[in-house]
Amino acid sequence: MAKKQFQKILILFFGLSTQCLASVGTLTLEDAYQLALKRSEDVQIQEEQINQAEEKLSQAKGGLFPTINAVGTFLKQDHSASFATSPTTQNTMKLNLTQPLFKGLRDFALIRQQGKNLDSVELNRDQAKTQLFSDVSQAYYQLLTLLEDLKILSQQKQVNEKRLSELKDFRKIGRSRETDVLALDANIAAQEANIEAVRVQLESAWGAFSFLTGLDNRPELNDREEIPSKLIELSEFQLNVKNRPDLKALESTVLSLDDGISVARGGHFPTVDFLGNYYFDRPGVLAPVKWDIQLAVVFPIFQGGVVQSQVRQASSLHQQAEIQFEKLKRQAVQQISMLYQQIQIEVSQEQKQKLASDLAQKNYQAELKDSRLGLVTNLDVLLALSNAQDSLRLLNRIHYQIKIDYLKLLAYTAERPKR
Repeated sequence: MAKKQFQKILILFFGLSTQCLASVGTLTLEDAYQLALKRSEDVQIQEEQINQAEEKLSQAKGGLFPTINAVGTFLKQDHSASFATSPTTQNTMKLNLTQPLFKGLRDFALIRQQGKNLDSVELNRDQAKTQLFSDVSQAYYQLLTLLEDLKILSQQKQVNEKRLSELKDFRKIGRSRETDVLALDANIAAQEANIEAVRVQLESAWGAFSFLTGLDNRPELNDREEIPSKLIELSEFQLNVKNRPDLKALESTVLSLDDGISVARGGHFPTVDFLGNYYFDRPGVLAPVKWDIQLAVVFPIFQGGVVQSQVRQASSLHQQAEIQFEKLKRQAVQQISMLYQQIQIEVSQEQKQKLASDLAQKNYQAELKDSRLGLVTNLDVLLALSNAQDSLRLLNRIHYQIKIDYLKLLAYTAERPKR
């Protein structure tokens, strides 16, 4: 309980700190994640499941302790032939104690099983946090991609408007044609349409981000995440797959179901209970007797094959969980391998696209210079500008996609989130 209270204090602290950061208009990815963590229903549901698992463990432990009951009965019967041994009115009041001594070791197996279930539920909570981190990262960098895209389009629109002003001046002195002015006007109109399309996407992205974080305002996003210049070896990432919460949770489930076999098998063994009674009121000739104790031993002989069926069922559930664990582990390794290769391709693509973008920008500047000397047409300039713009937008998308995939890779290998 103390650990749980500490976790709540930490969440509250980070929630307050990120709200303060948001109020001054800047938000890192970690800030956004902490805000999302505070309001995530999935994480809250997992917290409640942890509470339930803890109570189940307490109930299993409670089976080791005695039960004490106060029992009172009132009996009224027909006149008895022997009034001394069986009076007409019989009142009984007693305290009853039952202490289990042996249950075929089922009680200890059940405690172990519930302990493993608790571990599994806690790990499922950690997995929900990991998935939340991936979702927040996706939403955060989707916003940054669109914001940068909008910035690029707006800058290029300003460049075109400046170019249009120049062409109109040239048109007055006969150095440009009317078709050049119209073509640039059409290009600017197309850019305005693209800007509006990006704004529509941006509104949707802000809505998704607000749903995750609960932020109604739109703070400035302060990206502090760094991508290493060189990734560590794939084998190291694959080695870390064992730390994934979902895999560890399923592994705990496998161990829990193994204990479930012992619980079912315990039905074949005898049970031994210690019983004791203390009487406050007792009818008939036994009225002076104030207490009694007994040892009850029950040997199961035949129960219609129910116990053996329960053992087979528990074994099957254990085998099924083992198969699921191996499948999930294999999928996780493949998932990491594919994402690792994808990031490497994207990094290579970014390097080549950066070169292409630089060359496209230089080509545009050269075409613009030549157009002022009358060496190329305005159509050549527009084509060069369009290529430079498209190249820069593609570079922007690749850059942020690398960050999304890299953070996803860290989440897949349990490197993020650490808290």
